[in-house]
Amino acid sequence: MVMAYYDAFNRHSVDDEIAFFTEGAEKIVRAGDQVSTFVGHRDIMRHLLSNFKKNPDSVLSDITITQLSVTGNKAQVQAEFMYKASDTDLPQKMTEIMELAKIDYSWKITKTELTAGR
Repeated sequence: MVMAYYDAFNRHSVDDEIAFFTEGAEKIVRAGDQVSTFVGHRDIMRHLLSNFKKNPDSVLSDITITQLSVTGNKAQVQAEFMYKASDTDLPQKMTEIMELAKIDYSWKITKTELTAGR
């Protein structure tokens, strides 16, 4: 599920990517001192569309799941990857921590926190 989520990002498929989130999911993006929070499908979708418009060549690589814990219908995943886009001089290391819930036999993201340069 996690790798399919990142694959959807690399294809710039907003519909496929948003399908991994619960309706009330929260996405937090930290870049230096800046913190942006997006809540719900509509808000997260606007963020994704804006990012892909600003960075039509953005891509994730070297994706590694560094931590995984599952307790019943809840899970937490930590992943690290390199982010490359035209607005960055060099690939940038990113860390993402996702909280997941199993809903109707599928894992969905309830909260994710993305940090640049960590």
